[in-house]
Amino acid sequence: MTTQYAPFNYHQALMNRLGLITDWADQGLANTKQYYANRPTPNPVYGNTSNSSSGGTHYTPPSGQAGNTFDNFMRAIAQRESGGNYRAVNRDSGALGKYQIMPGNIASWSKAALGHSISTSQFLHTPSLQEQIAQYQLHNYYNKWGPGGAAVAWYAGPGTASKWYKNSNSGYYNTPQGKYSSINAYALGILRAMGIR
Repeated sequence: MTTQYAPFNYHQALMNRLGLITDWADQGLANTKQYYANRPTPNPVYGNTSNSSSGGTHYTPPSGQAGNTFDNFMRAIAQRESGGNYRAVNRDSGALGKYQIMPGNIASWSKAALGHSISTSQFLHTPSLQEQIAQYQLHNYYNKWGPGGAAVAWYAGPGTASKWYKNSNSGYYNTPQGKYSSINAYALGILRAMGIR
């Protein structure tokens, strides 16, 4: 049986990836700063943080924010990265699939998520594997940093997320990443897609 995929809108995916949202420039950074200034102090949700496998404190989402769920977060990431296309391949970076995972991460992330490594070809051609691997990795980020920090980790790496979480005001986070959006614009885009901002 052959799986049929809906036609992929490359223009829309590119627009999502580039972060071309015009009203962010004036209001976006202020909203991001306000959100993180008012967030609750991260606290452990998985036992003693000193024994945590992720090596840090975990994030407890603020109550009363209907959009602040992990499922909404995953949907926002998928829409931003590929428009939901499992077969997407980024021409610049080589990132693959619905969540645009870098090829160099697939072996180690699949090993962590599935218990065994898979090839990039297996990954690109198997939507269920993409979902399992992305969910595993994104859930780790989300529990540690909340949706904004997890978006930063996904876009710019967990080392950047750790620094951003402490000081999102740095000018570096507002600088476009080559032809792609800035780190703050990307994080704000995810929060807006979730209905948080």
